[in-house]
Amino acid sequence: MTLSWIAIGTVELCVLGFIAAAAVIALIMKPGSRNEAVTEFAAGLLSHEGVLAGSFGIELTCRDDYSTVITRQGFGGLLSSDGSVSLAITIKDCDITIEERIISGHGTSDDTPDTATFTLTCLKPRLHYHLRYTSEALSRSVTMSFTVTPGLSIVKELVQ
Repeated sequence: MTLSWIAIGTVELCVLGFIAAAAVIALIMKPGSRNEAVTEFAAGLLSHEGVLAGSFGIELTCRDDYSTVITRQGFGGLLSSDGSVSLAITIKDCDITIEERIISGHGTSDDTPDTATFTLTCLKPRLHYHLRYTSEALSRSVTMSFTVTPGLSIVKELVQ
């Protein structure tokens, strides 16, 4: 019985080493997969809570069901009783950009709303997000980082 052996010399070992090194470099240099940006819209539930006229801010809280609630306070007289506030929410991976849109309406200014509440159900539990909230009508914004966990509560002031 004759055994066939493959002869591997130094040239063959160098070629195999070069191929393995090229494969490792290709894996390292491969760009990470990024998801497409998703834009959602949310309408605000308006209320009057007696917020001070010069107070502009947001409160971000997370409920036990992992839904996230954004409470926006202070509109600087831009919102009338029949106005509305909505958010354009763009999510790309763990970066969230929120643009506030105010429609002032034509109602009276007797009991104008000063608080809008938005419920977001599109955020994934236990992920760490970076958020930028912009109110173009007031030329104010705020940035923050947070992890979606029950009991979370962050209060930030909108600044120019």
